[in-house]
Amino acid sequence: MAFKFSVLQGFSAYITAFLLGCINVLGFAPFNLFPLTIASMAGLAVLWHDRSLRHTLLTAWWYGFGLYSAGASWVYVSIHEYGDTPALLASFMTAFFTAGLAFFFVIPAGIYYRFKLHRFYLLAFPALWVLSEWLRTWLLTGFPWLFSGYAFIDTPLSGYAPVMGVMGISFISCLMACCFIAIIKLLLNNTKTPKIKTTAHSPYFDASRYGCVIVVLILSGWGLQQVEWTTLSKAKPISVSLIQANIPQESKWSPEMREHTLKIYPELSASSWGRDLIIWPEAAIPAYRHEVPDFLETLNISGKNSKTTFITGLPIIETQLDQSNKPEQAYYNSILAMGNGEGVYHKKKLVPFGEYVPLEDWLRGLMPFFNLPMSGFNTGASNQTLLTAGDIQIAPFVCYEIVYPDLVAKNGGNADILLTLSNDAWFGESIGPLQHFQMARMRALELGKYLLRGTNNGVTGIIDHKGQVVALAPQFKTWVLLGEAKLTEGRTPFSHYGSTPILLLASLIIISGIIFYRFRHNVRLD
Repeated sequence: MAFKFSVLQGFSAYITAFLLGCINVLGFAPFNLFPLTIASMAGLAVLWHDRSLRHTLLTAWWYGFGLYSAGASWVYVSIHEYGDTPALLASFMTAFFTAGLAFFFVIPAGIYYRFKLHRFYLLAFPALWVLSEWLRTWLLTGFPWLFSGYAFIDTPLSGYAPVMGVMGISFISCLMACCFIAIIKLLLNNTKTPKIKTTAHSPYFDASRYGCVIVVLILSGWGLQQVEWTTLSKAKPISVSLIQANIPQESKWSPEMREHTLKIYPELSASSWGRDLIIWPEAAIPAYRHEVPDFLETLNISGKNSKTTFITGLPIIETQLDQSNKPEQAYYNSILAMGNGEGVYHKKKLVPFGEYVPLEDWLRGLMPFFNLPMSGFNTGASNQTLLTAGDIQIAPFVCYEIVYPDLVAKNGGNADILLTLSNDAWFGESIGPLQHFQMARMRALELGKYLLRGTNNGVTGIIDHKGQVVALAPQFKTWVLLGEAKLTEGRTPFSHYGSTPILLLASLIIISGIIFYRFRHNVRLD
């Protein structure tokens, strides 16, 4: 009698799925236990294997709920501590948020069941996993957090990043998980069947073939790590000062704190004039640009006199024409370059509730969280130009824009270096800022370019073209991080094509599985 997957049913299966989702989070920063991510994906594939529709959909939802409850728990900090929401209500809102995100797993689960794709789970499960991650980059404005590929940035699988991006690594790691399932299935088959002499291959031989696939995937990743997709330029490295002022988030926007903020940043920067770049974090200046013209002009003159490019985050108001050609004010979360450089960038990917409020007319005033400071921004144009620092082209990204792989590839492919300004003080001492920094590392690796990350209280750092950290400021301390960013020449395949190749491959696998299912189904009817 051949072995079949035996899985838990009912409530025990749902609790197992929830725990598997929680375990997945341990593969990411700051834990970095990447084998648990593989085990988590393998466990979900087993739970989905040849079961009822109800079982498949509910285990999918419980898995997603576990993943986001553990991995996005930092949302609670911003809602409760900085949104002035009572702990019980903040807990409910966090649970509601993560429960909604869990439905991202229900859609692929439905497809998996509907077309009996468990018959081709070795390829179909990884393909659906990748398409599910892609769905999270755009559906309902997107929340591309906790992609499984991030867990492998410090492993040989990271070699796939410049070619296939983080979703390509997700596919490879998920394929490995399915190979482990196949090995276990074959070995258990051998223990449950009589020892009969046969000329057919033994289960051990077949299991070794799947083991060889795993080894080949790892060695191929290691081989790709040795490829110099981009090479370091002979040009002089750029000297950088990243200013981490560690301003308390709870008082950042209070009027009495403005004077202190406008004093401490220049004091921390005073010894850095003459370096190529001085960088302040997202919304470092707690005032609109038009409210502090003299302050900005002083910085501009200092930059010109010292040949330093000064870059800061700040909110900007611009007057533009609406659809009826009437002037209206637009509010932007922006990055401004001055001194020896120039340019303005308006953030394109806004954070729901943090930077704009969906259903604003209904929710504004309902509770303090829906009235957070600076939560009424407009979306920046899609065709904005790069910032310049002398002859250097800089691709800017504000806060969680850096977690969108294809946005960064599209806007940063022709840049000399990447820049992201953030303010993760909203998430306190949670795991959120560490996950965020890990994702920024992946962007540098995908594009083969140095990345500068400036924040209010961490994680501030300089990342090289291999995704490795070359300079890092301690979290929750006032700090001036001095370092260098080197220029690179050439472009990675991912910078040209983005996630398109892996998405096409995943789509082809699923379409082939559906066509095969339809063919078999029609044959039976005839």
